[in-house]
Amino acid sequence: MLLPEVIVGIVYVVHCITSPLINLPSPTVAMQEYGRQTLGASERPKRVTVFLNAAAGKGKAKNLFEQNAEPVLHLAGFEVTVVKTDREGQAKELLGALDNVDMIVVAGGDGTLLEVVTGMLRRDDQASFSKIPIGIIPLGKSNTLSKIIFPDFEDHVRCITSAALAIVKGSTIPVDVIQITGTFGKPVFALNELRWGEFRNAKANTSRFWYFGPMRMFASFIRSTFKPWPPTHNATLRFTPAVQRPPLPPEGGTPPPTRPPFLFRLIARIRGLWPTHATEETESRFGGQDGRRAESRRPGSSRLPTDRPT
Repeated sequence: MLLPEVIVGIVYVVHCITSPLINLPSPTVAMQEYGRQTLGASERPKRVTVFLNAAAGKGKAKNLFEQNAEPVLHLAGFEVTVVKTDREGQAKELLGALDNVDMIVVAGGDGTLLEVVTGMLRRDDQASFSKIPIGIIPLGKSNTLSKIIFPDFEDHVRCITSAALAIVKGSTIPVDVIQITGTFGKPVFALNELRWGEFRNAKANTSRFWYFGPMRMFASFIRSTFKPWPPTHNATLRFTPAVQRPPLPPEGGTPPPTRPPFLFRLIARIRGLWPTHATEETESRFGGQDGRRAESRRPGSSRLPTDRPT
């Protein structure tokens, strides 16, 4: 008679162990702060576009994202659009047509992240478009940059939920970008490392020896040993010296300007003075009549969310 209750209890325990949102109380409790916030009548949710590489992490990326990261983004009130990529280079192409977005999230590995950064910096309006922050959900095999940003998280699921929470908080750090320009074609951009030489070429050509099955990588390396030795590669390396990072804004940011009382605005509109005041305020806030904010950022840099203090 107790068998059904025992089965239900076992299923419940297994669910509590395997369910990341239950097993990881810290991000869930922290999300309550953002879930209770309300939007004003004139405010709109942040528009977030997620580039999800479902094939990353040996095909587990889709389930990891839907179970650990996507609920956090929805609970924060974001307007989330998920774009699933199914081939190499697709994210790079889609970035060229992306518009009306407040944040870009890369849910995948190092390759997906580099495609997004390359597509962003190849745009004609990259000077302004590159100011859009890029969030990282580490779902790949290596996740090199995520290990640098989140070095204290050894558990993969905790790292995913913490990365999603950092995106919600809006914490960012600047990251330098490497530009690689070949003899032909458009430039390619990298963030943390550059692999070049015969070892990299042999590993990249592994797919050509698919007919060797599990020995295809070994066959690719054996084939590379018959090439002329030593191999020679010509390149020019240019380095831009680092500059002093500008000071961080004060806690809470600059307070928004107070709006005049309704009676004052009504009288000002009747007397025809309100448009003049609004124009002067706009020019003082944005540095000119064209409405462009007067600010400068280091060229070739991007902003990435992180939960670490900077």
